[in-house]
Amino acid sequence: MKTKNICIIQARMGSKRLPGKVLLKVKGKTLLEHQLNRLKHSKLIEKVVIATTELDESEPIVQFCHQMKIPFFRGSENDVLDRYYQCAQAFPGFDNIVRVTSDCPLIDPEIVDQTIALFLSSKVKYGSNCYPPTFPDGLDTEVFTVKALRETWKNAALYSEREHVTFYMERNLSKSNLESEVDYSDYRMTIDYLADFELIKRLITEVGPLASFSEYVSHIDNHNLRSINNVYQRNEGHKMAFEMDKKMARMGPKK
Repeated sequence: MKTKNICIIQARMGSKRLPGKVLLKVKGKTLLEHQLNRLKHSKLIEKVVIATTELDESEPIVQFCHQMKIPFFRGSENDVLDRYYQCAQAFPGFDNIVRVTSDCPLIDPEIVDQTIALFLSSKVKYGSNCYPPTFPDGLDTEVFTVKALRETWKNAALYSEREHVTFYMERNLSKSNLESEVDYSDYRMTIDYLADFELIKRLITEVGPLASFSEYVSHIDNHNLRSINNVYQRNEGHKMAFEMDKKMARMGPKK
């Protein structure tokens, strides 16, 4: 029997490194709109929802959703796992959740579908293309069952597991991982810094908003564009979350 898949995109305005990055515009469209337009080409996603925060600063994202007629949910800023779980509860009737973050405006729908297909055929609880990463940073895709999300929501206790949604799943649940035949993991097509935006703006403008990731990679290579943003490390936010785990462990349990 065919399963139904909902894609939940986490998005907020309060990035410390590049505030409001998801609503920056290229060719008259926000990066979030470019991402949504790319995800429309997925053949395995039935619905896309934006999960943003309850903070007043997220109001521009809510207004964007109203304007674009995109369903949305508002939840915790820091407990993103709870935001995902409550969002899934608000949109019932789906078997699996595809997790994409709004800092991946050039997400490739074909790679998304390949990740989902491998997850479904493997009959696991959690699937990704991230462990280990072999695709460019910015193509990260994760998929998990609604039951796995509920299990994770109940059991995840570390700060990093609440902030990053799937850390508990990757460590504790059955999993699959889509890998590229060529290792592209040192290419950076995500947006955390202004330099990232400069590269993404060039790729959308010079190659096109709906190009494949391999076309973007070729353009980066042919025009020597990697130096624009290759000083930044992949998953810097993960490292900060792990440091918070250590800090909270030293502080001990709350009394």
